[in-house]
Amino acid sequence: MSTSGDDRSPEGAGWAARAEFALVMRHEADADAADAAIQRALRDIDGSGQSADDALGDPDEWADAQAAQWREDAAPVFEAGPTVDLRTFLIGVPAGATVLSVLFFVVELIQDGLRMQHSLMSVLFPFLLSVLMLILIAVYERIEARAGMLIAGAVCVVLGLAGASLIALAAAFGNIGFGEASTFWGLALVAGYALLTAVVSAVVLTLIPAPESRSAAAAPVGPLSDADWEKRFLAAARRRRSVREAQRTQALAEARTHVAETGASMQEEFGSPEGYAQRLIEEPGLAKRRTSLIRFIALLGIGGVLISTAFSDGSPSVGEWVFIGLWVLLVVLGVGEQIRHRREAREGKDKGATGRLQE
Repeated sequence: MSTSGDDRSPEGAGWAARAEFALVMRHEADADAADAAIQRALRDIDGSGQSADDALGDPDEWADAQAAQWREDAAPVFEAGPTVDLRTFLIGVPAGATVLSVLFFVVELIQDGLRMQHSLMSVLFPFLLSVLMLILIAVYERIEARAGMLIAGAVCVVLGLAGASLIALAAAFGNIGFGEASTFWGLALVAGYALLTAVVSAVVLTLIPAPESRSAAAAPVGPLSDADWEKRFLAAARRRRSVREAQRTQALAEARTHVAETGASMQEEFGSPEGYAQRLIEEPGLAKRRTSLIRFIALLGIGGVLISTAFSDGSPSVGEWVFIGLWVLLVVLGVGEQIRHRREAREGKDKGATGRLQE
């Protein structure tokens, strides 16, 4: 007896899981959009008496066709741009400070026991380090998209050293001691940053629209000059983080050559700039590899600051050595993740399409 496409059945659930994995992990589509498309496809065949494999075909091939259709329609279901925009920065700073303050509390509890010296910098250090981390991530993303990984990394190293130096100067000359008190006052700091995160999130999400909504509302309609078309094409192409800058530039150069030969406008030949940008073929796993590398760079930066602090007063304590050991473990795991991403990228290139544009 054949089974229906209902994803509650084992067959339907297995097909849905494979299709969603292909859309989200291979095509890097939004998870909610992928789930909605899959559920819609399964509803269409529900009650037909056919299995999902019989009615819809191989889930990987179905996902390829769905992703191609989204690109043709310029559907906003792929990467929307840098991970750190204004909203993310304003919310991420107190959120990062909350996480860092938990980490510092654990380290201080191991190192100093139940009592420790509190100061203004012990309160502000998680916040300042969170600000520095998010600035470095934002700068890296924007420069890397235009100038490449090496230049972006070099700029971030310089900015990171400058930021760490400023924090060190503030600690040396602007610190105010509060005296010795219970180490568990660190939990009050954690709660304070968590409350600040909640308040800032509520305000920011209310007052600042999402970048996609803002850009969609601001995008002009009607005829576009070639210059305006090119600006919108590059903006849309740079929001696709799985496409390299060289590929965007070459696609635009070829479009310019084509319209110069035909005498038509960019809009007449290629349609909407956003739709043309969606036709750029992605490099498998590039966006995830970039995000993973950003996290790895942030991890190295945190470790550098904290390890230098541990050695500033001579030999680190047992608690500091424990923390250094955990940091080294995370670095080793991070290196393994980078190696895995590069291997997956090579395998994806071997299996994927060639060229710059979807036909």
